[in-house]
Amino acid sequence: MGRVAFVSVNQTFSSTMNVAQVAEVARKAWPLSLAKARECDTLVAVARGVAVASWRVLDAYATDETYETNGGPRPRIAFDLGEALPVLPEYGEFNALDNLRRGVTTVEWGWAPSAEAAGPDPQA
Repeated sequence: MGRVAFVSVNQTFSSTMNVAQVAEVARKAWPLSLAKARECDTLVAVARGVAVASWRVLDAYATDETYETNGGPRPRIAFDLGEALPVLPEYGEFNALDNLRRGVTTVEWGWAPSAEAAGPDPQA
């Protein structure tokens, strides 16, 4: 099992960007708890409902930027990214691509032994 973070790059994505440029905008300033972010194995950038790039997550850390909650401001999170990974067709079948609350969501994902995604875990 692994956890995938889906992040919206709608405001910054251009079809002329290379993978490194997409990684730079996808990796940081997300309104997410550090604990939840550190559970993620994969980050998937989503533009207009389509998964456009993905990477292995090496770590996550708090940034100096904040977002407001009922309990007051909290730090936004950034991801340290590893190698680019294939964008799996199964990502497009998952409804998180259309429902990114505050631009980010995480999903428990079932992984097959070949490291190809088996899809979301229906028990999660």
